[in-house]
Amino acid sequence: MKQSNQLTQILAEAVKQRKTGRFLFLTLTVENTTGEQLKSELRQMGRAIAKIFQYKKAAKNLLGYVRSTEVTVNHEVDQPMYHHHMHVLLFMKSSYFTGTDNYISQAEWTGYWQRAMKLTYMPVVNVEAVKPNVNRHKNSLLASAQETAKYQVKSKDILTHNPEQDLQVIDDLEQALAGSRQISYGGLLKEIRKQLQLEDVENGDLINTDSDDQKVDQVVREIIAKWDYQRKNYFV
Repeated sequence: MKQSNQLTQILAEAVKQRKTGRFLFLTLTVENTTGEQLKSELRQMGRAIAKIFQYKKAAKNLLGYVRSTEVTVNHEVDQPMYHHHMHVLLFMKSSYFTGTDNYISQAEWTGYWQRAMKLTYMPVVNVEAVKPNVNRHKNSLLASAQETAKYQVKSKDILTHNPEQDLQVIDDLEQALAGSRQISYGGLLKEIRKQLQLEDVENGDLINTDSDDQKVDQVVREIIAKWDYQRKNYFV
């Protein structure tokens, strides 16, 4: 909630400062990996995305970006395998859509990712233009922000009916994600984050999200339920 709220503020300010800017939602994937390799793979992905933004077409059109990494678990194998992929919300100059000298096709984005990651196979890369209206519809700016700011992992991917395997998955994820940041900013979006003086979510207040539609009840109540042997049921 905190990440999503801060990102929404940053995007709103970015639109004010650069009214002609356009947003893209980029999803970068690689093949599944084991728990032992997950940490090094995630680090390599972080370095690779930085390389992409240095490539000529991307560098001259990019205003700023925010990226996050998501990890899902494949339990349908002998040992848990991890599908790690990166969500990147790009803020581009309006010139991005004016001619082949600026526009980067999906095939080009795929080639960039393959080159930056030094992959021997063609990875799956998806890129979509984000609609400027801030609403909850698919491909909207708000929907893209929420997708970028969501959890790195989901409990439904971890918890199964196999306690031993569940513990292995938790251990793998703890080792791989330790010390990593859930979300990172670059370019104009990073500058705006500093301008707004937003606190560090990793170490800041996780109770008050500054969201108008989220209220936290500060009153704690203790409820005691006792067993009634005659009624064969609990009562409060």
